[in-house]
Amino acid sequence: MVRRIIRSVVAAAILLVAGCSSTHRVETTELDSGIGSGLSKKEGQRVEGYTSIDGKYHKTRDGRARFHGPDTLEIEAPTKWEPSFGAPGAPHGKLGRQLIPRDSIASLDLVHSSTVKSALGIVSLAAIAAGVIIVAECCPYLYSWDGTQYVLDGEPYGGATTKSLERTDWSRLERIAEDRGRYRVLLTNELAETQHTNSLQLMTVDHDPACDVILDRDGTPHAFRTVVPLADARDERDRDLLVWLRDDDHVVWYPNLMEYAQEDHLSDTRNHLTLTFPRPARSDRVYLVTRAATGPFGSHMIRTMLGMRGNQVDAFYAAIDHVGFLRDRLLAWNAREELFHLAVEVETASGWKRQDFIPGGGPLVSECRAIPIDLAGVPGDRVRIRIHPPIGFWSFNFFELAFDESGIDRTIVAAKTARDQDGTDVRRRLLADDKIYLDAASRDQWTEIDFPVPPRRSSNLVRTVFARTRGWYRLDLGPQGPPDAKELDRLTNEPGYAVRRELEDLKKQRALAEGSSAELTIAARATATATSK
Repeated sequence: MVRRIIRSVVAAAILLVAGCSSTHRVETTELDSGIGSGLSKKEGQRVEGYTSIDGKYHKTRDGRARFHGPDTLEIEAPTKWEPSFGAPGAPHGKLGRQLIPRDSIASLDLVHSSTVKSALGIVSLAAIAAGVIIVAECCPYLYSWDGTQYVLDGEPYGGATTKSLERTDWSRLERIAEDRGRYRVLLTNELAETQHTNSLQLMTVDHDPACDVILDRDGTPHAFRTVVPLADARDERDRDLLVWLRDDDHVVWYPNLMEYAQEDHLSDTRNHLTLTFPRPARSDRVYLVTRAATGPFGSHMIRTMLGMRGNQVDAFYAAIDHVGFLRDRLLAWNAREELFHLAVEVETASGWKRQDFIPGGGPLVSECRAIPIDLAGVPGDRVRIRIHPPIGFWSFNFFELAFDESGIDRTIVAAKTARDQDGTDVRRRLLADDKIYLDAASRDQWTEIDFPVPPRRSSNLVRTVFARTRGWYRLDLGPQGPPDAKELDRLTNEPGYAVRRELEDLKKQRALAEGSSAELTIAARATATATSK
């Protein structure tokens, strides 16, 4: 089964008690922007592994990570270390200790755990930028029951921040398991927002076990027999990205934000990735398959951009929801900036041609998507594809070409039961796309939903399960002052300003964090000196 960890980086697992159940969540943040919650604590933070900057993953077991000074990370684990950065490891079964330069690590897999007394308590892990908490602003969290606990498996309709932006999303439930003739999922609100879920169904796809099933952006499943792996990947500075983008694994590409933030005048606010594949010999109609996600800082910028509207944000929502040309203008701006969907270009005999786009999602859970590509005008024995992600707004796990589809057996499944945190029957609110919504206005609201398991028509097929969720949400921005007209003008009319603002904020946060770190170091030294006297 393919992994769902997207590198921006820190993958953190959260185990929480829900009555007799628990939940498990994987989250990510960007190491160059900070390392995550709790690492400054004396006892350290549980860690399961890390990815080094050469694109290699180093797994630990029951380890702990903490800062050892501002530029060094200390990791201890009761396991034998692989040869890597830092000090040599201890023998197997003893506490191995490594001091690793911070700039040698691309990502950490952190484990966060908490026990709560309520029926269900969810703790949101914040991504840290240079020691400053940045909460990923997204959407509902969708958990699958894996037979033991609920595991985060989807983030539906991210970015649909007002009614007219309501949309349908598809989530592959990779961890779901049959449990006494039913599938169980959990829909939660864990952020400062009000969620409005219109419908939620499952789709089961029974298929040849030799094929992997990938959805296109419209939710149509494709069971591909043949895949063509990536042969070469380069960015705008001709850096080799193949180790980051070839395989669906722990290692996911995300730009070094501080590298760009330190530039005085950033003229180009985009990365430019060129992907090269061998051309399939038997087909002109193929799909670009990718696991991509909105970057964690990109997710945070949703709140920043809406906050620029100050106490007029409700008027903005009303205008977008009720005035068609204003909504079209917003969509045109998003198409220009490509913050939350990304155009795909293919090199043809007459130059680069835009063909389709990669939809956004995440940032905690990245989804595989199949993007149709027409090779009819592509000469030669190779296929070159180009994307131009705004810096910091996208992360990518892998790319491949796929074609030659197998048959499938698809079934749409409606909920059998659905009860919220108070035990109220809310099933009717989730059955269809209509005007009846399941509303969740606070972080302590959740809904547990059971679905009947449809019969399998053949024992020779395997099953993949997807969730279809439709809805929208509204962020809680808190008390707001007047709108920032200057910032709004730049955001609207200056291409790339969202990136420039993001990097400027990051630089300021890093400076503040480094100042705080220096003050703490001075205070610690003063205390140590006073104690020695």
